[in-house]
Amino acid sequence: MMASKEDVELLIEKGKYKNAIFLAEELNDKEFLTLTKARVALLKGNAVETLKIINSSPIRESDEMKRLLGYAYFNEDSFDLAYRSFLAVKEKTADDDFFLTLLATMHNDVATAKEYLRSAFAKDRERVQKLMSYFYDILIAPHPDFTANEKMKLSRLLKEQKI
Repeated sequence: MMASKEDVELLIEKGKYKNAIFLAEELNDKEFLTLTKARVALLKGNAVETLKIINSSPIRESDEMKRLLGYAYFNEDSFDLAYRSFLAVKEKTADDDFFLTLLATMHNDVATAKEYLRSAFAKDRERVQKLMSYFYDILIAPHPDFTANEKMKLSRLLKEQKI
């Protein structure tokens, strides 16, 4: 039986990263192998390794490569590079637009952030709500510079989706 990209994806979902890379090597698709190695490194929490894998690859033009670069740069707090990486993605997903929302907010560009958030909601409202809830819990709730009142307002706005 011939291995497929779907088989590799299933192994990644199950957390069987070594097996996924081994199977990807058998497919003789260099771009897919690079993507698989980069994704596995990122899933293991190694953004630096992800950046090394992608930046050393001659194949970097796919949207998926640019997206992975964006996630890796975001994890490394290189927000300008993350922003540029997500901007370079031609066919943006709701996740891409959501990360562009976060990054535009970090640059104090509220108007652009709102545009990206509207676009993200239009593409996949349920996914964006999950992302908003997750990022509220890790970025805003524990942040010492937000008062309890500000946190309550932000939480309410997120629930009402008025941001």
